[in-house]
Amino acid sequence: MDILHFSQFQENRPNLDNKSLARCLKSMENNNLIEKKINNHETEYFLTSKGRKLNRVLYELIIFALDTHEGDFYTNEEIMFIKETYIDILDI
Repeated sequence: MDILHFSQFQENRPNLDNKSLARCLKSMENNNLIEKKINNHETEYFLTSKGRKLNRVLYELIIFALDTHEGDFYTNEEIMFIKETYIDILDI
């Protein structure tokens, strides 16, 4: 189970202000996609089982984009690497 802290979301999305990020995280929490825990004055977020079910959907969107992209943006080897990487990242 990967745990992220609020500051990590901020680091990865520098153009997203704190208020918008907090609102987005609260919305995902209200929809039972993530769970929030406070440990040692640090807020931690992790995916719920419902949230993890979206990983398959995200993966299929990635595959669709890679398979329908026109042009020579990626080589076949790069496409396979991307697919395998996302299988690991999304824990599918």
